[in-house]
Amino acid sequence: LPKGKNTNASVAYEIIVPFGVSLSDISSVNGSVSIEGIEGKVKASTVNGAVKALELKGDVDLSTVNGSVKAIYLEAPRADSIRMNVVNGSLTLEIPNDTSAYFKASSVNGGIRSEIDLPVKRGFPFGAHIKAQKGEGGPNIHLSSVNGRISIKEN
Repeated sequence: LPKGKNTNASVAYEIIVPFGVSLSDISSVNGSVSIEGIEGKVKASTVNGAVKALELKGDVDLSTVNGSVKAIYLEAPRADSIRMNVVNGSLTLEIPNDTSAYFKASSVNGGIRSEIDLPVKRGFPFGAHIKAQKGEGGPNIHLSSVNGRISIKEN
């Protein structure tokens, strides 16, 4: 790069892994993380950026400080644990309506919206939370947000 001149640059990596592999520590400080089509466990985080994981099947642990977190399961999760955390930003989980699971969700400054029939309790003077079992068995789903909305959508 030329010395003394401001130059914008970016780097993007695309890594292709076998379908059944687990991703144990994918992280970024200033950038987004996008994962697609992983059958095994996924742990991914970023400080400043979005975390998006699509077509999942197994356990996940997704988090960001400043950005959004989104996970999509196209079929009922074959997982023990689904954890998603965000400090400043929105959080979205999309799963099939027939998914059985224990849901625990909390938002301090932001609401919770669920397309799946789950009881959302409003906090006083602010916040919202869910603690509910849907169906029989299934994974433990823990969703948390400090400053942002949590959305649970059905597909």
